[in-house]
Amino acid sequence: MYKEVLRSIDGVDFYANFSLLVFIIFFVVLFIWTMRSSKKFMDKMSEMPLQDGSIQNEKDSI
Repeated sequence: MYKEVLRSIDGVDFYANFSLLVFIIFFVVLFIWTMRSSKKFMDKMSEMPLQDGSIQNEKDSI
């Protein structure tokens, strides 16, 4: 039933191609951003889940 409904829509293949293109562009941009980021930034971000917040609060009060 769904196939017949989708076939009746003119230009429905455009939506599939467009969504695939957006998906690919997003992950290519994300990959480039990750490769260009500094190691210091990545180390800082990787340690964030392990902190309980008390270290950050102490830095804010200084």
